[in-house]
Amino acid sequence: MAATVVIDSPSDGSVVSYEGNTQASATAKAQDKTYLPQLVTAGAAVFKNQKIASTATPGYVGPGEEMAYTISFANASIKNFTSAQFVDVLPFDGDNRGSTGFGGSKVELKSVSASMAAPSVAPVTIEYTTDPAVQVQTAVATAGNENAATGVSWTATAPANLKTVTALRFTVEGGMPIGASGSALVKVSAPSLALDGKVNNTISSWLIAETGGDLKSSAASSSPLKSSAVNISGKVYRDLNFDGSVSAGDSTWPATTAGLELVAPDGTVVTTTDIAADGTYQFPLVGADTYQVRLKTPTGWKKLAGSIVTEPGQTYQSPATDVLYQEEVADPILVDKTAAAGMTASTPVLIDVAAGDTLAYPVTAGSIAMAGTTAANTIAVESQPTHGTAQVQLATSGLSKIQYTAPATWPAEYADQASFVDSFTYSWTNVLGVKKTATVEVTVYKPITVTFATPEAASKTIGEKATATYTPTLTTDSGLKSATVTTAPERGRWR
Repeated sequence: MAATVVIDSPSDGSVVSYEGNTQASATAKAQDKTYLPQLVTAGAAVFKNQKIASTATPGYVGPGEEMAYTISFANASIKNFTSAQFVDVLPFDGDNRGSTGFGGSKVELKSVSASMAAPSVAPVTIEYTTDPAVQVQTAVATAGNENAATGVSWTATAPANLKTVTALRFTVEGGMPIGASGSALVKVSAPSLALDGKVNNTISSWLIAETGGDLKSSAASSSPLKSSAVNISGKVYRDLNFDGSVSAGDSTWPATTAGLELVAPDGTVVTTTDIAADGTYQFPLVGADTYQVRLKTPTGWKKLAGSIVTEPGQTYQSPATDVLYQEEVADPILVDKTAAAGMTASTPVLIDVAAGDTLAYPVTAGSIAMAGTTAANTIAVESQPTHGTAQVQLATSGLSKIQYTAPATWPAEYADQASFVDSFTYSWTNVLGVKKTATVEVTVYKPITVTFATPEAASKTIGEKATATYTPTLTTDSGLKSATVTTAPERGRWR
């Protein structure tokens, strides 16, 4: 808006105005008698997106996102204005400024404030109306009624529910003298905004000059914003085959009411949604941002996938938006063990190495490596004993055992000893690939010859400790039942 001012004097022979003269240079135009002093009314010229539910993108606004815009007014002219009023019709669906995508609704007022640079000189009065937005729009569009003096009901008392406000009117008490300036801060939000929605705000002004040259406009300033809304939908999966990705071996998450959350980068939960019986989900429209999609109560489950980077006005769906969870399985705890064996190669010792170990398995039906399955039977020999051999004996059910076989001959370094300790290590790996190991120490005893003094006695070799009870199996024995070895290896006592 501008008021044309001509500066003239009898001694000035220059041209009054070169306006419209296409041959005049810029210098000539600057030296004529006419200039345009501006009364600045930058209504909604500055939109500052404030982060409420998402990070705002410049030039865009998302559903539910709070917008703060400033109406700036300053008298930079050389005349005083005795009356100054500005009307802000809040954007609504289908208004004459191009606002769309509100689902038949409008933006909602959150708060408003206004002041002059020198409040003691000219305070600002704020008035509210809850009249239908179309009615207010029609009133300010009527020539001579840009301040909506007629056709609109105004009140200086803010309604209890600011959401019902459809327009605001700012009145600078006492007018605006030369150099006066002020501003109003209006905060609003659009609860719903379509992918192709737009928000456009303009300010109507009514400025009455002290000596003529009034300035009136029903669209003093415009500040359009595009919708940053994005559409996010997808599926939630359970990684039953523990391969870390969505694959044929997985199943979808069971139906859960309000079971899924959409989380902004600062950890704020923007919205929630249900998980359907087939694992699908659909969030309401939200503003573009980088989001995490996560279970509301993921007890016992770890998220592997579900981060989404979005751009305004786009639709994001499966498989790009699939969310994958994997059951948490505790690390195994293996303990060292001991065992005993004799120097009898034909009778190796079968050791239940898993006894006493703490092993964890998936419990979700359909998972691989559940307890008792072949995939869970991951016992392995990690290092062989020094003298004997250790070999996994596969089990048809449950966990395998390890068979230890003593060496065929007594080790020379233990020639003068009745026993020696041989050891090996074994491992168990859980479904997540976490491997733990433990050591088994096997005490190997030298063969003992038991000699009986009677004719019926026979020589037997046993792989037992030096003191043990031995029952002969001779078919010719009629009275001998057992012998207790008291010396080794030469003699035994019988009864």
